[in-house]
Amino acid sequence: KRIARAISLAMQAAKEGSEIDAKTVTEKVIKQLLDYKKQNFNFIPEVEAIQDIVERTLMKTHPNTAKEYILYRDQHAKERSLQR
Repeated sequence: KRIARAISLAMQAAKEGSEIDAKTVTEKVIKQLLDYKKQNFNFIPEVEAIQDIVERTLMKTHPNTAKEYILYRDQHAKERSLQR
């Protein structure tokens, strides 16, 4: 759900794509994660790794959304570093 929500919000911010597109991208991301899991049974993705996959997937089909997603990630990384 978090992946789908992040993608959907980035698409809304970029005014690019639809809910169907967000669902399609989410499914591609989940498929990649499952493929990694098949290759390595002990694979446990970290948040950063999932975000990287989302970013790469968006760059292929929704470049403006990818830009918004990257900016969002950067903003939250800065906020987290200030909280430490």
